[in-house]
Amino acid sequence: MKKKYKSILDLLKSIFIFFIPLLLGVDSAFGQFSGICYQDNDGDGFGNPNVVGPQGLLGCNVGFVTNNFDCDDTKKDINPNTVWYKDLDNDGYTDYVTITQCNRPNGYKLKSDVFEASDCNDNDPTINKVNWWFADFDNDGFCPDLSIAKQIISCSRPFGYKLSSEIAFSPDFLDCNDNDSLQKPNQQWYPDVDGDGFPGSITPTIQCLKPSGFVLAKELKQITLDCNDTNPAVFPGLWYEDKDGDGLITGNFVYACNKPPGYIFLPGGGGLIDCDDTDARATIVQGWYADLDGDRHGGNRITACKPPVGYFTQFELLSINDCNDNDNKIYPNAPELCDGKDNNCNGIIDELACCPTGPFIFVNANATGANNGSSWANAYTKLQDA
Repeated sequence: MKKKYKSILDLLKSIFIFFIPLLLGVDSAFGQFSGICYQDNDGDGFGNPNVVGPQGLLGCNVGFVTNNFDCDDTKKDINPNTVWYKDLDNDGYTDYVTITQCNRPNGYKLKSDVFEASDCNDNDPTINKVNWWFADFDNDGFCPDLSIAKQIISCSRPFGYKLSSEIAFSPDFLDCNDNDSLQKPNQQWYPDVDGDGFPGSITPTIQCLKPSGFVLAKELKQITLDCNDTNPAVFPGLWYEDKDGDGLITGNFVYACNKPPGYIFLPGGGGLIDCDDTDARATIVQGWYADLDGDRHGGNRITACKPPVGYFTQFELLSINDCNDNDNKIYPNAPELCDGKDNNCNGIIDELACCPTGPFIFVNANATGANNGSSWANAYTKLQDA
């Protein structure tokens, strides 16, 4: 049965009561939402599936949409329409292989994260964009020609070529010989006309090309002025330092045409190192023997470079077996004296040959006469006068 309205006002009121809930998204008959909207916080047209709101007859409220396809509602450039660019080696260059989807694929980046250049090899981070390559066949860091016509444009490195960052990229530093790494800008050349390893001048010529008769410093024996650069048999000799003149050296040496003071020439080269070049007696660490009593027979032995006072080498002594170095009448093979001492170091005191037993006959050493046994008048004396 149709409902009758008393007035137009009642009709409008009924319509208002029915449609307002629908406009608000509520079904007046069931008291439920008539639709769902999803928040679009970043304004990219795609909703966040985790934040919902009601949908009325007039649609979703501001900031909401009817889909829930956004995977990141905080970034406007990430949504289902996002184009991802492959950069597997993470060098910032892409080969322009793309995938369109919301979530970032592994090994892919946004267009804003890659350079506007193709990656030649997306599996090698050292090879990316197309480059200009400059010739450097001798690998000395200098290019013979920087003009565009001489360069190669390539992604991969051509043999014998380098990037501009790998060479002296300046027209002032052009290689004069790209087949010889020794000939390059600002090279230092020394004259050695006779080829004996010593320069005719110690001031180098600085230029790229090698002048005739010139060599590098590393090709010389020494940067010492040659005595005669036209004669290979005349050149500075090798002199070794020997300040104390004992024939032993310090290890220091110089090249010179004439003998420097305090130096010696050793034809064989090298020699023993002096342990003290201020003392001619101190040559090497060796044995020294004490001769405290000055009888030229050594006793106590020490090992040192420089000897203490009263010590000598074995070659400076008559022997090294002094049994008493405090008495200069006692030493090996000394004359035996009847003095109660072992003078000759044989372990026997006052041997019989030196001091025979009595009876004793004393002869006056100052007696006159022949003393031949025919007359003892002057030779014989009494004991008390002896």
